[in-house]
Amino acid sequence: MAAIPVQLSELEMLQSMFSHNELRITPSLLDDMKQYVDSPHATPPLVSFIINLDVEIKLEVSVTLPPDYPAVEPEMFVRSELLDKQQQATINKELYQFISNLERGEVCIYSAVSWLQENALRFKQNIPVDSSTVKINTEKLVRIWIYSHHIYNKDKRRNILAYASQHCCAGFMLPGRPGIICLEGFEEDCDEVWRKIRSMNWKKIMLKKKEDCLERCFSSFEETSFNKCKDERHMDMGEFFKYLENHNCGYIFKEYFGVDGKIPTEDD
Repeated sequence: MAAIPVQLSELEMLQSMFSHNELRITPSLLDDMKQYVDSPHATPPLVSFIINLDVEIKLEVSVTLPPDYPAVEPEMFVRSELLDKQQQATINKELYQFISNLERGEVCIYSAVSWLQENALRFKQNIPVDSSTVKINTEKLVRIWIYSHHIYNKDKRRNILAYASQHCCAGFMLPGRPGIICLEGFEEDCDEVWRKIRSMNWKKIMLKKKEDCLERCFSSFEETSFNKCKDERHMDMGEFFKYLENHNCGYIFKEYFGVDGKIPTEDD
């Protein structure tokens, strides 16, 4: 049995300590966790959330809790617009070392956040502003569209969310059959996430389209669904097309399905 009860207790504690803007969780996450506690034979939910910190430097901390956490380490990744890749790698390496030295079996998210609050200024003082600004302004933004025969496996979905977070990619993952993934970000980051995704064991997965983008259409990476019922095999195509249109990406619908999309009406 996954350690969801312990994770739920910790998440509720974090809710009491951080504001809604600081702690970002999907609206259904707590309900899904409580439902699992009541029905432990069900599939444990993916527990993933973001903590925003402003401690001399703004940090976004992505957190994913494996089913066995706190018996195993949590997956945490820090990013900031003021940190270049080397500095970001350094802060994440030191955070990982800090977490690794903590006693397993005890919840540790707040301890890790406290460590970041205490040490953030040290990383800020080492930021070469001019060089990082040049890098940010010259690196190419792309959008990658991926098609999979299906995406159901909870571990794969958790890993994809973690990969996108680690490499600062925005976009979405649509589980089901077919499975669809959109990655948006710097080309090097998107290519690396795509490399990691395709290295998994898939029945069929392919790069559908890669395009340059002048502006971002997504602000973060999320798992989304548009199901007419709880069965992930039955996707509401109209709602999916509406989602794409809302993100200025409606054109891609025909690339995937060979027909023009249609926004649902009340009569549908």
